[in-house]
Amino acid sequence: MRFWIVLSGLYVCVLAASCANPLKGKPPYWYSGYVYGTRAHELFSEGRITTALAFYKKGLVQAQTHDIPQQAALYQFNIGRCFLELDKSDSAVRYFSDAYTHFTLCGSAAEARQAAGFAALVWSGLGENDSAFSWYAKGAITPSKPDEKTFWLMVHGRLTWGRDHSKEALAYLDEAYDLYKKQKAWYGAMQMCYLRGRVHAYFGDYDEAARMITEALSLGDKTPLRFDRWRVLVAAASLYSCTNDPARAQWFFGRAVQCLPDGIKPLSKEQILSCRPELFK
Repeated sequence: MRFWIVLSGLYVCVLAASCANPLKGKPPYWYSGYVYGTRAHELFSEGRITTALAFYKKGLVQAQTHDIPQQAALYQFNIGRCFLELDKSDSAVRYFSDAYTHFTLCGSAAEARQAAGFAALVWSGLGENDSAFSWYAKGAITPSKPDEKTFWLMVHGRLTWGRDHSKEALAYLDEAYDLYKKQKAWYGAMQMCYLRGRVHAYFGDYDEAARMITEALSLGDKTPLRFDRWRVLVAAASLYSCTNDPARAQWFFGRAVQCLPDGIKPLSKEQILSCRPELFK
């Protein structure tokens, strides 16, 4: 599942709890919880997922101790993100569900919708399509902001792919890619190239897949968020195994292993270099 569910950082302000002037208008007791979130985001971005998780949990306790429900919901969301990266789906969906409920009760509609979107992606990765589209329906309203529209195009594309692995998913991913580039949201554009490359590789269109993966790596150089670059490198290794270029496949695989975040299960070299269509699902 972890190869398909990649999203980290598309809503950086929510994930980081560190937008510009995040404490403006907030009471002083917000500060201690905010400090945990800032450090956790730095660790998360560096690929130190398990350590980031510990800081997010401390922030959650701090927010609950001071009865700051919106901040607590934010930490629940971020804890879900860590569990998602660690491929612990049950825990991830539980925290996204809790975050959705608490954001809704706090009147934070946009954040609630995002939590619903992440829950949908987890269920899709598990092959539970009914649950995935049920969560999708909770969040996918007509968004007023361009970044929300792009987010839901991406979610729809990935749920469509998870449901039937048809090329219909490409229409949503292509549109999301165009919007991310227009917004100069390079991380999102990188992710869309990666996902589109996997779809093309699944159908054996290796030339187009290689073009997409190459562009994904190039776009990734425009963003400081490099903690999940390993996924793109793994896709490249699998792709070049399929094009009978073992030297390049080994090169990309070695790079992926070197930048693997902590807490992520070791990759199976035999599996990644076996050139099987299901690797690109």
